Amino acid sequence: HRYYRDHDRVVVIHERPRYIVHREVIVQPVPVYRQPVYYSAPPQYLPAPAYPVSYGEAHSGWGTLGGAVTGALLGSQLGQGNGRVASIAVGSVLGAYVGDRLATGR
Repeated sequence: HRYYRDHDRVVVIHERPRYIVHREVIVQPVPVYRQPVYYSAPPQYLPAPAYPVSYGEAHSGWGTLGGAVTGALLGSQLGQGNGRVASIAVGSVLGAYVGDRLATGR
């Protein structure tokens, strides 16, 4: 296209289209994209600890039982009615705790 200005307007002159005389076809293979395959990491095995693992000392529980009975006997000496029942319960729980601590040495 050619353009030129004629006073206050623009004039466009259309040229004849140019025809392709020789056409060349290029054939290329279509690229094939595959989805990436992701593999999980192999499991890691940690070595055994170098120190001995202790799961706590096994004790017979006689200290806990003796403390609970002693606490219940002491709690029964306090209060009247429902207060006595509550003091027996609290005494047995506290006695069991103290008996366990004395038996295990903690």
